[in-house]
Amino acid sequence: ETTLVLEHGGADLFRRVMIGTERRKRTAGQHEERDGFYACKPALDLRYVFGQVRNGIAFLHDNDVAHMDLKLDNVVVDDLGTARIVDFGMARLEGRTPIRRSCGSRQYQSPQAFSRREFQPVHNDVWAFGIMVYCALNVTFAWQEGAIAGDKMYDIFVKHQREYAR
Repeated sequence: ETTLVLEHGGADLFRRVMIGTERRKRTAGQHEERDGFYACKPALDLRYVFGQVRNGIAFLHDNDVAHMDLKLDNVVVDDLGTARIVDFGMARLEGRTPIRRSCGSRQYQSPQAFSRREFQPVHNDVWAFGIMVYCALNVTFAWQEGAIAGDKMYDIFVKHQREYAR
């Protein structure tokens, strides 16, 4: 029998950024009121939080591990602003070995993963990190999950990604 004991990591970044911001907008200045578990948390220093996430991703990649499912939901942040990357269920050793399969959540997938072209999983992590930052800064997703192919914003991202890759 095995027992695993973990500390409580806090609220996931999706709830802290996306839901918390919407709740703060609706309560117009009453952000200290705590009407629910995730409601109206104090503002996060996103530079600090994403700096920690960036360092965590760099550590993984330096050790040839790709998370393959990076998203706001898979980063927990405690009340002190300490970020932790969680949910390594799709993680892959040999993160620089090219693969040709879909991975992660569609709204965070790189164009290569979405189209099932060959790609290095660590590159998909970097793309997903960029989408996470975009979502946190704009408090919205870059595109809708069901409309990725043909979505104008997605097409712009892909076009610029292709130009950068040249």
